Amino acid sequence: MTVAARLPAPHDFLLHLRGCAPDLARRFDGIQGMERARAELRIRAPAGSWALGELELRRDELAREVERFFGPPFSAALHPGAEDPEALPLPVVSSKVWNHVAFLAWEGRRAGVLAVRKPRYRDAWVPAARAGDGPALRLLEDPEAAWVPAELPEGEGPEAALPGFLDELAALAREGGSYAHLVAAFPGDAAADRLEARLYAVKEWGTPRTPAPLLHKYTGRLHYCGPALPLLGLRLARIRLARG
Repeated sequence: MTVAARLPAPHDFLLHLRGCAPDLARRFDGIQGMERARAELRIRAPAGSWALGELELRRDELAREVERFFGPPFSAALHPGAEDPEALPLPVVSSKVWNHVAFLAWEGRRAGVLAVRKPRYRDAWVPAARAGDGPALRLLEDPEAAWVPAELPEGEGPEAALPGFLDELAALAREGGSYAHLVAAFPGDAAADRLEARLYAVKEWGTPRTPAPLLHKYTGRLHYCGPALPLLGLRLARIRLARG
């Protein structure tokens, strides 16, 4: 009996991009959904969003990768979805509801992560963002939010702070039975390469404080949102940095 080959799924395509076209893969953090329909990969992203704009600019590259992975005559189709400026990256939204989101920000010689559980972000932080600056700023004192600052060594970028940040996030997630997702405003592909290289190296080898298996179990990869209008969590992290 011959077993029919399984058709690749959209998630398989993302795995392909992670290894073969990581610059393009980063733009998929901001989509709302993706499905395979006959010979077309349909990608939905918020109207006016960074993700949709970037994928539009890279439409030719996207088409080549879709055909390369699924085979001809497969093509890619971009569909604008509902606007949602406070939407978390899709991989974070799709994870378990009680996980933490750790908003990573940096300015000059300072960096920090502001970590909050997803339900708290959805139920309190996002309505505050829509209500204006006053309610949003009060969330900086939210006892359910953890703030971890770091001073950066001379001449080094935010990647230098990642070992300490991962130590703290792993401890936070372990205590709360959670998993910590890092989210940053997209800094450009060169900076993203440096951040991800350090992140994966630390998770591969561990730190003196946290063994690698614990980092893998309790902390995730880095996800991106648009740089021009970043999420409330990132705006608040920047305010904390400015306060010192």
